[in-house]
Amino acid sequence: MLREAKILCPLATNEGESLTHLHDTLAEGLVDDFGGCTMTPCLGFWRSPDSGKVHREPMLAFVVAVDWAQAGAKLERAVANLRFIAEHVARIAKQECVYLQLPSGAVEFVKASNVTVAAHEAAQARGAPVRPFVVVDNDAKAASH
Repeated sequence: MLREAKILCPLATNEGESLTHLHDTLAEGLVDDFGGCTMTPCLGFWRSPDSGKVHREPMLAFVVAVDWAQAGAKLERAVANLRFIAEHVARIAKQECVYLQLPSGAVEFVKASNVTVAAHEAAQARGAPVRPFVVVDNDAKAASH
């Protein structure tokens, strides 16, 4: 049985910088990692806890299908990968947090962790081409050796 997972990504940073490169990379990576994705424009509304002001933000919803019937470890890896992707989106989009709907239906607001930020910056400093996320399937890797 397949279930949907969703990541919401703004069209631009809070400073107005276009995130088209992130959208393209995100879509490409989700297709590679999950076999496909759907990208739909949407509007996000949220209230600032500081000012009380309601903000309106144009976004793209990236939706993937996750095999909910997978054995425990594979499903856990897929969920961990979605969280990792959302962390990178938050980092690159310069967002306080990113909306992530897990295949279970649960919703999380994911912040860029210091580990993710440090890994991303270290890779950039080395001049490595950085995709916002990379999936490593250790089981498949071990089986191929």
